[in-house]
Amino acid sequence: MDKPKASRGFTLIEMAVVLIIGGLLLVGVIPNMNTYMAKQQLRLAATEMTSYIQSARNYSATTECKSQVNFRRSNTGIDVEVQLTRDLQWRGCNRWFEAGGHGTGMNSVTIREGSIQKAALKESVFLEFNGVSGNLDGTSGKTLELEANNVSGRIRLQGIGNGVFEYVE
Repeated sequence: MDKPKASRGFTLIEMAVVLIIGGLLLVGVIPNMNTYMAKQQLRLAATEMTSYIQSARNYSATTECKSQVNFRRSNTGIDVEVQLTRDLQWRGCNRWFEAGGHGTGMNSVTIREGSIQKAALKESVFLEFNGVSGNLDGTSGKTLELEANNVSGRIRLQGIGNGVFEYVE
């Protein structure tokens, strides 16, 4: 009796079918992966922006000085500067300036600056927080619109400076 031959691999047709199925799956996954990565970049930028905003708010509340956050559009993303402004109404603010060695000649000081990469602002935004309360000055809310790789999002700030991030698609 002859023994049946043992199969030693795949046929060319089996390999071609597996490669075609794999290629189809890959074509379906790549666009979704690009959108996912863009959303992650947008979330990261929003988190960094929120960190700057909270920093300004906290400085305002603890020093009794007005604080400002300036988000400026740039070629590389978003440039950020956080400043404190001397407020003569509150003694704590004057004490903070004097204790920091800023004397009476300086009326504002930059306390934090940096840049946020891989995202862009629709337009530059300036925020100001009141001394003592840390409330967002001006209107009861602000909206910062962001974009990263054709995915848009916005940070909505309500009067106390707490932000809510939402996608706009």
